[in-house]
Amino acid sequence: MAPLSEQVLTSQEVLEQQAALSKKNHKRVKQAPQKKNSDEFVATDLYAFGGWLLPLLVYMMARIAREGDLVTCLQGMLLSYLFIEPASGVLHIVLDNEKFNPWPVLGEVAESFQRHHDDPVDISNRPTLEFALEPTIPCAVIATQALYINSTLSMTTIFFLWPASLLMMFAHRWSHTGQKRKPLIAKLLQASGLIMSDAHHHAHHTTYDNNFAICAGWSNPLMNILVRRVWGPDDMRWLGVLVGFYFLPTVVAVATGDVGHVSVL
Repeated sequence: MAPLSEQVLTSQEVLEQQAALSKKNHKRVKQAPQKKNSDEFVATDLYAFGGWLLPLLVYMMARIAREGDLVTCLQGMLLSYLFIEPASGVLHIVLDNEKFNPWPVLGEVAESFQRHHDDPVDISNRPTLEFALEPTIPCAVIATQALYINSTLSMTTIFFLWPASLLMMFAHRWSHTGQKRKPLIAKLLQASGLIMSDAHHHAHHTTYDNNFAICAGWSNPLMNILVRRVWGPDDMRWLGVLVGFYFLPTVVAVATGDVGHVSVL
């Protein structure tokens, strides 16, 4: 059965509540101290994309063309989709945790992420390029592992993690976008269940202790149980789980004896 919030609230009611919250907190958000402004974040992401992630994507595309086939690509797409859903939830838990705010680097990202709770609708108004660049560094960390992993399937899965990350990012953005501004592709993906509905994500913004996964939401029932009964959302051990997700390709490769020498074209 769908959560109560999904049964009662229409998409328009969800957006109206989010807009009201954004208006209420707008002044406080503008006055909140920021350690690093938006332009600096964008510049960092842009340099990371051009100098780090893009060369790795080109490298993986060349390997896929040489070693892969259609079946491998389809399998990689599916595995990347299955990976990004729970990974997005763990990342969300970590970045929502104010205990990480004093930490260098991670704290700046966490504080920026937490401001979204005060102004939920702002995510739908930000420049598209700036928004799309946000997952660049996490994707690059994972993509670097493709250099020493022999498996074509593993490498193909890593390649498709970048578009899967973009899907996750825009699933979140579209859940805060009004119906009139929401693109047709977003409406179709939400209707199909491939990405989460507005109401599903609104449940998170109601109490901030559930529905952390922000791609499709299918992992949230299990994740909600874990947050409720195992580790709460302010438990810092979730960071270890997140690191495990980032280096899962290496863990799998080592476990299966699939690690080779660093490979470059």
